[in-house]
Amino acid sequence: MNLSEEQISEIRQLYIEQGMTLVEVGAAVGLSKRSVHRAMVAAGIPRRSRRKRDQSGSANPRWKGAAAGYNALHHRVEAARGKPTVCNRCGTDDPEARYEWANLTGRYNDVDDFERMCVPCHRRFDGARRNPNPKRPGRPRQIVDCDDCGRSRIHAGRGLCGTCYTRARRAAAKAVAS
Repeated sequence: MNLSEEQISEIRQLYIEQGMTLVEVGAAVGLSKRSVHRAMVAAGIPRRSRRKRDQSGSANPRWKGAAAGYNALHHRVEAARGKPTVCNRCGTDDPEARYEWANLTGRYNDVDDFERMCVPCHRRFDGARRNPNPKRPGRPRQIVDCDDCGRSRIHAGRGLCGTCYTRARRAAAKAVAS
């Protein structure tokens, strides 16, 4: 491979002074990683020792920022604040218990918006946040006007109340069977 002194100088500057990888240098000068390596060997440019570069946060090429998934966001909290070993709600510190980071307000990108909780406290906390009515535990129900009978009832699916939804499902199953 015959590279000009100017190209060798650019490779040297990108690799040594700017700290780019062989792939990054290759992309910058229009060569493959292998061609860059061969040019460096031919020009006597020393290789850096293999070490892990700082790949945390936005320095990582696969960083998704606010578009990161649920698990990635929880891993960020654990990386920033450590693995929880005590519950801030009930105070338990049993080494056999499992502890989790519970998001407090729904701002998952904020690592300070999480609290250490044991699994039972986390489930209670999430359940209370989803259904703030303590007299009716469980999933909050949505009241709709049924498309079939017109009455205001608890939504069961497809805009129908429970009675009409069950009736429609049975009719559909009967039609398929015959």
